Amino acid sequence: MAAASNGSVPLVERLLRAGAAVDGRNSDGVTALMHAAVLGHVPVIELLLARGADLTAIDNDGFDALIAAATGGSAATCAYLLGLGLAPNVMAGSGGTPLNIVSRLGEAEAVEALLAAGAHPNTAAAPSESFEAEVAELVAKEEGAMSEAEVEARRQRLEAYFRAGSTALMHASALGHDTIVAQLLAAGADAAPVDADGQSALCHAVAAGCSKCVAMLLEAGASPDPPLANGDPLLVVAIATGAEAIAELLLEAGAAPTPAADAAGASAVAPLLLAAQSGSTKLVRLLLQKGASAACASEAGVTPLMLLAMSGNLPAVKLLLEAVANGPPELMAAVVDATTENGTAALHTAARQAQPRVVAELLGARASVNLRDLSGQTALGAAFDGLQQIARYVEEALADLAQADDRKLANEMLGRAAAQHISVMAALLAAGAEPSLIDTDGNTLDANTVVATHRALAGESAAASDGAKDEL
Repeated sequence: MAAASNGSVPLVERLLRAGAAVDGRNSDGVTALMHAAVLGHVPVIELLLARGADLTAIDNDGFDALIAAATGGSAATCAYLLGLGLAPNVMAGSGGTPLNIVSRLGEAEAVEALLAAGAHPNTAAAPSESFEAEVAELVAKEEGAMSEAEVEARRQRLEAYFRAGSTALMHASALGHDTIVAQLLAAGADAAPVDADGQSALCHAVAAGCSKCVAMLLEAGASPDPPLANGDPLLVVAIATGAEAIAELLLEAGAAPTPAADAAGASAVAPLLLAAQSGSTKLVRLLLQKGASAACASEAGVTPLMLLAMSGNLPAVKLLLEAVANGPPELMAAVVDATTENGTAALHTAARQAQPRVVAELLGARASVNLRDLSGQTALGAAFDGLQQIARYVEEALADLAQADDRKLANEMLGRAAAQHISVMAALLAAGAEPSLIDTDGNTLDANTVVATHRALAGESAAASDGAKDEL
């Protein structure tokens, strides 16, 4: 068997002449012919067959020479054995057919050879009860209590296993073998079947992030919204994993922009919310065009508008507000002034993160400038909080660099760093925001004074900079 595995024709010949049994088996029932097949040694196979080896022999798991050749991924060996009459649709105890095996391996030439010989593209894996039981036992074992040899043996057995109901198309899709997906579909593979977990080939392709596979499966008629026994809708999976191209394909194929609630009444996270979180303006636009609700929110009340406002994604904010503007008048107020469970609105988040252009857009949409969260803070207060954080950062950064009485550098840095927050505060004040503020020490301040003071600092810095240029 070792000689057959090594592919040495002279050594195999010598051993056979010395009396070695041509169909001798090891403890797993594997013959020399199978060893040669898995390693693609066709000349050794020819020699063994010429000396009377049993072409149809199977091992303890139901593997024959063709399954061995498929396991090795050799197209030439598969074609040779098929030409000798081995059945292309034999199934091993592991549940794998030759086509399933080479599809999972990504061996396109072997797939072509098997399909040409009549392999059925829709055969579903059906592992034997004994193999299923062995797999369950191996999965339950703790690797820490196993030797290296046992761990390796366990790995090989689990890799040989094909889950019940899985097809060649599912395996090729799951591993992103787009060439093989195309071959199987051309041969009549059905994209509709699901495996034991309720996952179709499209589900596997989406999980793998293979946009080419997804496109082909959708074109072949796969449903973009398959009924799933568990897990999130495919559109949600695609957006959550950053697969923008796949999400676009699903939407164009008719995936629901707002997933329906399951039997228990629970709903998946809204795709529009995920698109806003990812910052994809393209997906926000497409979802809105397909009818996604701009009023969707998470369980905590977070809305797409809040996320977009916080990140400063002005184009997407405009898209969302334009979509709302085309709806009932009350919808605009409901979306713009929607609050989280803590009472925070989109204007709060944009103000805190110093997004002046977004703040201007929200104010233009009549966001309530004096809306307070549960702590009593308005958007102006949120902007002031952000300003104080910057001031603390500047102070800490300069602690080791500037003398206590030297404020020039500090004023310059603060003036530049605080410019966006000051701009936001000025806009809110102009829109009628209540000017009273409370600083971190509990002192009451007038926001107008804060804005004027910081603008004066910024003016001094600019003047100093101009003076330095004049001196140069």
